[in-house]
Amino acid sequence: MSPVTYAPAPTYRPLSPTLGPHSLEGSLTQAGGNNLSFNASAVWPSANMAIYQPVIVHVSTTVLQLAWANGATVSGNVDVGVYDSAFTRLVSSGSTAQSGTSVPQFVNITDLYLAVGTYYLALACDNTTATFVRRTPTAPFGRTPMGNFEQASAFALPATGTPVVFTTSNFTPMVSAILTANVV
Repeated sequence: MSPVTYAPAPTYRPLSPTLGPHSLEGSLTQAGGNNLSFNASAVWPSANMAIYQPVIVHVSTTVLQLAWANGATVSGNVDVGVYDSAFTRLVSSGSTAQSGTSVPQFVNITDLYLAVGTYYLALACDNTTATFVRRTPTAPFGRTPMGNFEQASAFALPATGTPVVFTTSNFTPMVSAILTANVV
């Protein structure tokens, strides 16, 4: 008779239904999710600038839509996309007119399969009068979100990003990737 061996059931934490800086996979949560405050509406920091926010995919999945949260004033155009860890653009919405005040705005994209790894959600705006809902880290974690990058003159989003370390402190727009059911 062979000995009985015990092997615990495999465990994994499924992804949130959205992937973004506010989700469990995002930079703000990694920085201490309870130390966050919402600012209802803030103007985009610099015309044509892109902000790249890291997310970690623990379980492969497919992205169906991308979204951001508009603030109280909408104007101009936005481009939202997903980049791999080498800042190669995997998908983007292309220039999209900002529409609807103080609501999320969703855009359909070509479905994008994401394997386990680190990715960046990017958002760019072509002006400084458009407003976005943002989420701000507060003490004790500092005011600059962990792992964020920015790039000047990046509207529409480039095929290959060349971002620099995030210096526009205190501005993390609410951007999300809307996912399908997890693929295991």
